[in-house]
Order: sequence, then structure tokens, then C-alpha cells
Amino acid sequence: MVGSHNQQNLLMAVAAARLAGIRNAAIAQGIYAFPGVPHRLEHLCTWRGIDWINDSKATNYDAADVGLSAVAAPVILIAGGEAKAGNDTQWLRTIQQKAARVLLIGDAASGFAQRLQQVGYLQFEQVETLAEAVFRARELAPELNAKVVLLSPACASFDQFTSFEHRGDRFRQLCQELLPQDC
Repeated sequence: MVGSHNQQNLLMAVAAARLAGIRNAAIAQGIYAFPGVPHRLEHLCTWRGIDWINDSKATNYDAADVGLSAVAAPVILIAGGEAKAGNDTQWLRTIQQKAARVLLIGDAASGFAQRLQQVGYLQFEQVETLAEAVFRARELAPELNAKVVLLSPACASFDQFTSFEHRGDRFRQLCQELLPQDC
């Protein structure tokens, strides 16, 4: 699992296990066997050397910033949905530092486009749906030498989906359908 926050979680889990008297070998086995958590920086596949990561649980600016900060640049970021109130300043800075392109979906797309323009970031496209975003990311990723395609929406999912899980499951399904057998 990528990200310093996940390394911190791992260290806390190891400390708790040690305090509980669990043997080192059992702790190590648990670490190596842990598959990660769906929709939370979930690595779906690697296609043409590009990692496709599902961070659908990132439903606010802070969570999306953590996800974007955790992955290797350059990134194609898929963001949008039903916007929430919050401070987007740090998230926008991280986009400027790491994103090769931002694909905007859902109800928040036009508002996010305005915010990106306000901070001078113009490498974005508004697309209608998650399916269009995945299709476009597949086209752009090799062209832009992206290391990662990241769904980290910074939004609720209720404009197009019933939950963040539904959105993340659809992202996984689209990756399996649109990318060759690698996913």
C-alpha cells in the first residue's frame, strides 16, 4: 500500500500486535498477506507500466490530497462528483505539483474547472462520466508518460452513484473492460 499514512498505520498495527504478545513471524505473515482495503488507494492493475489506483473513498479535499500525495508523478487524476464544502487550497497545490492532466466528472466538474483556472492550472478536461474518464485516461496515459491513473474524486458520489463503493466498483469494472488482460 502506497503512502506515508499507510506506513504509519502499519507501524501502529505492529506496535499493537507486539503489545498483545503476537509473535514476530505471525506479524510478518499478516503484513505480507494483507491485500489492502477496497476503494482506499487500491491498486487495480498495471497496464503498460502505468498503475491504475482506486481511491474512491477520498470524498473530500483532504482525503484526495493524501491520495494524490501518496502516488508517483506524473498522475492522471480523475476527480469530481457531488462537491462538498471545504478548503481545497492544499489539494490544488498538490494537483499543480503532481498531475499531468485532471479529468473532471460529475456535478462538480465545472466548479472544479473554474478553481483550477483560478490557480493557473489548465491541464484539465471536463468529461461527462466515469466511463468517459477511464477511456480518456487510457488514451492520455502513454502519451503523457503518466506513472499513475488515480480515481481520487474529492467528492461524494451521489450525483451518479449510490455510494463511493458503487463508484469504485464501477471504476474497477471499467479498468477490466477497457484495458487488456493486465487488469
